[in-house]
Amino acid sequence: MNKKYDVVPALFWVGLSIFVAVFSHRLGLGNFQNPGPGLMPFLVGMALLLASTFMVVRSFLDMGKRNGIARKAVAGRRSFWKVGLVLGSLFAYGVVLEKLGYLLSTSLLLVFLFRIAGSKSWRSIVAASVLSVVLTFLVFNVLGLRFPLGIFKG
Repeated sequence: MNKKYDVVPALFWVGLSIFVAVFSHRLGLGNFQNPGPGLMPFLVGMALLLASTFMVVRSFLDMGKRNGIARKAVAGRRSFWKVGLVLGSLFAYGVVLEKLGYLLSTSLLLVFLFRIAGSKSWRSIVAASVLSVVLTFLVFNVLGLRFPLGIFKG
């Protein structure tokens, strides 16, 4: 199998991130005190561009270092199940978000996703999940956005 095909998905994400950034900029960015409708998609597009550019560079640097079609076939089967688990967890997240609230449902989702991603230490998984949820909750509250409180509403 030709290694150049490892670069194709990364280039797709580069193109998608540029598309998102351009069209979200057209919506209007505003500023952090008064965000426009395009600010969050623009920031996500920029983050995606950074990550996908890293993937492209890494793919070019790793070309020729990896070997074995069998390893890719086994990884492909594992990836298929992981994709199904991720899609199922995102569906479940959408169902329970209003009932459980942002803090609890997002923490559970992140714990599950970090575990699927291959993190071994439960302590690091829980710490990263809780830290991510608390920081995003605080940042978005500063921006004036409200999340579902679920079981935490007074």
